[in-house]
Amino acid sequence: MCGPAVTVDLPSGEGALAAEAILHLKKGDVLVIAGKGRCDCSYWGDHRSICASMKRAEAVVIDGGFRDAEGCEKAGFPVFAKGLTCRTAAKSGQGTIQSEVSCGGILVRPGDLIVGDRNGVVVIPPEDAEEIMERAESKHRLQELLIKQMKKRER
Repeated sequence: MCGPAVTVDLPSGEGALAAEAILHLKKGDVLVIAGKGRCDCSYWGDHRSICASMKRAEAVVIDGGFRDAEGCEKAGFPVFAKGLTCRTAAKSGQGTIQSEVSCGGILVRPGDLIVGDRNGVVVIPPEDAEEIMERAESKHRLQELLIKQMKKRER
């Protein structure tokens, strides 16, 4: 997944504003939920995955827990989270949308590029994206060359 961040900063154990943040999503966005690392309650579930998928968002990244893993998977909406739980979060509505957040100890600003796969998630400031992409492509080409050389030596 890859897309610009829409951020939600939540007090520990508070999840209602994550649902409201879905309304701010546009096609290709990645929702980043700063849940303070708490995994004994869920900030996300299958219903929210369905709603975010309908907005054609890319994924959600959660510094905390989520629930309904099977339903989220069926919705086809990628969830990157710290943990899985069956408990829900409180719903007082506290928190902020589209502010700088700390997610897993990493600063994320609205609009930062969020890139992830099964190996993990990275945050790329837009002003660094071109340089980072060039370096990544160069490294990928070098790795392909090394693999070809290793295969030649096997023969």
